[in-house]
Amino acid sequence: MARTKTPRSAWIDAGLVALAEHGVDEVRVEVLARDLGVTKGGFYGAFEGRADLLDAMVERWESAVTDDVVREVESAQDLDPRDRLRRLVAVIGRQDDPATRIDTEIGLRDWARRAPHVATVVDRVDAMRGTYLRDIFRGFCAEDEADVRTAIAMSVRLAGQTMTLGAGSRDPDEVARLIYRRLLA
Repeated sequence: MARTKTPRSAWIDAGLVALAEHGVDEVRVEVLARDLGVTKGGFYGAFEGRADLLDAMVERWESAVTDDVVREVESAQDLDPRDRLRRLVAVIGRQDDPATRIDTEIGLRDWARRAPHVATVVDRVDAMRGTYLRDIFRGFCAEDEADVRTAIAMSVRLAGQTMTLGAGSRDPDEVARLIYRRLLA
């Protein structure tokens, strides 16, 4: 029985998981092959080399956290701006795709500190996210307030992964819910 080839997407996902859990230096063909339970020979049928895989990972992440998120949020027709925001929070809260996991984003941002081409993509993602969020907030806030809420929402998303948002006896998840409730007001 012939063994099917490991799809390119499986290598990319495995690379994103390795990035999220261990950093870019641990995105190595041998490690990914072991994690996938395959030989590394198939890798070279899908990629020209490690750099090609890394580029594909960055492309996949960018598309997943921008275009795919917007497409999913906007697929529900005729939502008012607050419902669009609620839907956005639900969509980005899912962690079932290696490209959209928050630890993947943190790994990418760490990598971007050393790799200008990755930093360019991260900056582009931040700009696209900011534009999209600002558009939602402008649906129920003045322009200045929309700018402030956009900055807060984007900051809370990342800060919640690198520090405890809990205040006093409040659970961090409760604090996050209170922040988002305030953003919706």
